[in-house]
Amino acid sequence: MQHLGNLAITVFMATAVAKPVVALDPVVHSFALENGLEVWVCVDAKAPLVATALRLEMGTADEAGGQIAPPGVAHLIEHLMFRGSPHAPDGSYDRWLEAAGGESNAWTDHDATVYTTLVPSNALELVLALEAERLGHRLASLDARALRAEVQVVLAERAEKMDLEGGDDQMAWHAAVFPDHHPYHWPVLGTVAEVERLSTKDVARFVQGRMVPNRSRLIIVGDVELAQVERWVQKWFGDLPAESALDQPTVSVRKAQGADWVRVGGPHQLTLLWPTVSRLDAAAPALDLAASLLARPGRGWLVRALMGVDSSVERVHAWHWAGELGGYFGLTVEVGEGDLGPVKSRIQDELSRVLDMGSADRFIEAARLRWRTDKIRALEDPERRAMALAECAADEGPGCLAARSQRLDALDSADVRDVIERFLVGAPPVTVSTVSLPNLGQAVDGASPLVIP
Repeated sequence: MQHLGNLAITVFMATAVAKPVVALDPVVHSFALENGLEVWVCVDAKAPLVATALRLEMGTADEAGGQIAPPGVAHLIEHLMFRGSPHAPDGSYDRWLEAAGGESNAWTDHDATVYTTLVPSNALELVLALEAERLGHRLASLDARALRAEVQVVLAERAEKMDLEGGDDQMAWHAAVFPDHHPYHWPVLGTVAEVERLSTKDVARFVQGRMVPNRSRLIIVGDVELAQVERWVQKWFGDLPAESALDQPTVSVRKAQGADWVRVGGPHQLTLLWPTVSRLDAAAPALDLAASLLARPGRGWLVRALMGVDSSVERVHAWHWAGELGGYFGLTVEVGEGDLGPVKSRIQDELSRVLDMGSADRFIEAARLRWRTDKIRALEDPERRAMALAECAADEGPGCLAARSQRLDALDSADVRDVIERFLVGAPPVTVSTVSLPNLGQAVDGASPLVIP
């Protein structure tokens, strides 16, 4: 790998040249290095900016609920990788990007860790040098003192999230709908006990087996020249060695059966959760549209059926979450007061009625057009386009955005009715009653306390 000190970049902003609006399914060029690193490049010269997303196949699911590594280690590593490396020590990464007019961020989810940047296009080589430096010297900043410092940062982040109203909702839904033998049961932030016990040995083993070029994908979107990008990527990443990755964990992904849970705190509400499918399943797009059909603000079927006749119903929200190993459909109804058992019965009655709804085609077409609008908005922005490609990177390859578009465009009302009948009406939900302590008796009958790991 080239020495970072040999790189000299003069930062300047060129005048943007107007270009036609980007196509809905942008052309993505791809190539791979001998060490296994995949590179996707989407050229867009509308503005002198470039966004990057380095996706590492290293998420919470790889921890296998503690079988492979302590829960939370993937997210902790995301933090550690900002502490520096031999040629970019002590926060130089962020300082150099900021001096070049850029910015960076990162996140970890259940399936991957992604590092992102947005910079003037003439600072791209600096970004590539810094990302290669981070990947090539990923254990350079690991010592007991650095680990303890980041452990405290992660624990503070978790505490802050738990204190926010609704901040721990996703952790609660995952804990409720995925059994404890499923890797998605465990929070991305880890458990307090396991994070506190993390050792440098735990971190080093996981980094060496997961944060490797042959489990990584580099996405570049913006005002770039393809040939120049290939030369720079080869220059900075080409001599990073391919390494033997840890074996993928053998985990059970059995689905939860219908169960009733109760949690204290937050707004008075009932959440129904149905196990569904992974994001690659043919039913996933129809489930996405079903969520919009049922709970679009102001016009969704359940919004009108519940809020239109009951003044105590304050909010109806539906969503479909899907990862590589499974998913779930969620439906939350917030009410001002009262027993939540009858709310569950009313929701199930309305779900049965929607199967006979004559105007479903119109609602589905509106949902599809809204999705298309969101996609155009995302693709017009290099940073959001890079993140969208990073998110679907494990799917169908460089054409994943086009494939998603085609799947959604091919849906009809029968597909949406089918997933409502199969997943929501035809299976018992997992319920989570959220109540205050004085109203504990208003939870769904027989509910057990829900404990977030």
